[in-house]
Amino acid sequence: MKKIIFFTIIVFLLVGVSITSISAQSQYQIPSWVKGVANFWVEGNISDSDFGEAITFLIDQQILKISIIEQLQNENAQLKAENLELRSQLDLPEPTSEPTSEPTIMVTISTDQDSYDIGDSIYVKGLVRNYISDVVTLVISNPEGDTVTLDQLTPRTNGLFTSNYPIGSMFDSSGTYQITVKHKGIIATSTFEFTNNGGIQNSIDVTTDKASYSEGEIILVTGKVRDLYSGTPVSVIIIDPNGDLVSMSQVQVSTDKKFSTELTVGGALMEVKGTYTITAQYGTENRSAKTTFEFGGIARITLSSNVDLVANGSNVIITGNIESFDFTSGTVSYVVRSPEGNLVTLGQSIPHSNGTFEFSLIAGGQLWELNGDYTVEVKYGGITSELVLDYVGGN
Repeated sequence: MKKIIFFTIIVFLLVGVSITSISAQSQYQIPSWVKGVANFWVEGNISDSDFGEAITFLIDQQILKISIIEQLQNENAQLKAENLELRSQLDLPEPTSEPTSEPTIMVTISTDQDSYDIGDSIYVKGLVRNYISDVVTLVISNPEGDTVTLDQLTPRTNGLFTSNYPIGSMFDSSGTYQITVKHKGIIATSTFEFTNNGGIQNSIDVTTDKASYSEGEIILVTGKVRDLYSGTPVSVIIIDPNGDLVSMSQVQVSTDKKFSTELTVGGALMEVKGTYTITAQYGTENRSAKTTFEFGGIARITLSSNVDLVANGSNVIITGNIESFDFTSGTVSYVVRSPEGNLVTLGQSIPHSNGTFEFSLIAGGQLWELNGDYTVEVKYGGITSELVLDYVGGN
């Protein structure tokens, strides 16, 4: 039935075309036979889909030509050609398409309080929307515009970043302080009030630029003295969590009664994880001040085995512990080499949540044919450790 209706409409439209050719009509007038078919459709004698399919068929077969659209298309093509020719005559470059826009990066920053006093810590929280990579630079400026804190923070994958800054001697002016963060050219600011009630209450004050550090970072130690003693330096002493001396240096005090020094985190004397104490002493012990910072420790691997002498067929169990374990790598990899340095076996082990791991080796076979020291090399992230096995089951 649908095919009969469709055919009837086509015939009716074709008759209309033969009676009044659309090409003879004005570009701005609708032929009467088209209006008649439209009325036929409006009165409900044919369905929407049948009428639409019939019109589409006539247009696709170019039986029914929409001359105004063709004219506009031709004019548009002609204008493009004339534009290209004019650019060529004027020696102008070809037009380029607009570059694909990247997601807009937005940065926000805030503090946990609107105002602070001496001894407080500033908790900073920020967000980089549409974060991909790179660090955020943070600057805290005093009311005079001088920088009192400078730091670089790496946001999490969701763009969130936080940090904590103790208020020390560099905060010597009362008034409005500004926090400025910058990421890929995008800048955000926030302000807070600081009241210095009478300035430094003690004879000396000392602080660090951050509350915690990782290996390789720089500690900026700053301070201020109440009274200036010409020729007297400030001794800066760092003690580890076990009470052992890490470093001691002497820093000159400037004419504005301030002092500062920098220290690199890590090294042979700074390996232990925990709270480190900085003491600044100005001449005598009664002119001293202390501050602390946290250090995550230096990661290293300790290894041991269940046997001292390894015989042919022995089940050797290697146990290990990753100190300052921080989940930077998912697995522990190991390689066993013969006394001549040839590869014997290799594998991987997944550490437990406390940083311990273990794996086993069966000694013997063609690759264990020589007596001597077999080296077990273990790697985790960028850390490497070795254990020597004394094998006595070979030739």
